[in-house]
Amino acid sequence: MAVVAGAKAGELWDLVQSWTGGARWSTWDQLRGRLDRSEVQQQYESQTAIKAIREGQRALPPEQGFWTIEDAWMEPRVDYVARAEANAGVTYAVVIDGQWLEGDALSWEWTNRFNAILDPLADTTLITIVDCHV
Repeated sequence: MAVVAGAKAGELWDLVQSWTGGARWSTWDQLRGRLDRSEVQQQYESQTAIKAIREGQRALPPEQGFWTIEDAWMEPRVDYVARAEANAGVTYAVVIDGQWLEGDALSWEWTNRFNAILDPLADTTLITIVDCHV
């Protein structure tokens, strides 16, 4: 699962870089920290790299479309791919021996803890994943 996630992340990173030419942009949070609320959206969307990403996104066939922009696309490719590999299959919580463990699914700390729980399991171990929204 991690290898596939890493390969897909690498392809996406390459695609975005082909659109932006490696240009960087100010993140939404950076702009929010220095501009009035009414100016953030306009300034964010007016950046050359963001315009290039939006144009590239619009050119994709609908089944390949994605509409979010990840600031992580500005990181080195190796880091972006490594994060995707590490996060592959990471869930919000896990129950081990009757104990509920949870963490912030976006934090490295939880990702490392989650992987430390699952990595020692044999490849033949059955795992049940339940997705429940209340």
